[in-house]
Amino acid sequence: EGAVTVDKDITIEGVFDGVAHDGVGRGTGETIFVGGLHITVDGVTVDGLTIRDGALMAGETAGVFVQGNNVTIKNNRIEQT
Repeated sequence: EGAVTVDKDITIEGVFDGVAHDGVGRGTGETIFVGGLHITVDGVTVDGLTIRDGALMAGETAGVFVQGNNVTIKNNRIEQT
C-alpha cells in the first residue's frame, strides 16, 4: 500500500500484459497492485495490472501520477474498493 516511485525507465507487466482490461480471456488471476504509482521519468510502460485504491500523491489520491514524458499506461484496471 502507499505510493511507489518509479524513477527508472522500466516496463512493468502484469500477468495480462497485452490483453485489454475488459478483454475476453482476461478472467481471474490478475496482478493486483494496491496503492499508487508515481512515475517521475520518461519512457515507462505499465501494462496488464489491476491498480487498486491509489495513494496520496501531490495532494491528490491517484492510481497513477505521471510526471515523465512518453509514458505508456495500457491494458490496466484502475479501481477503488
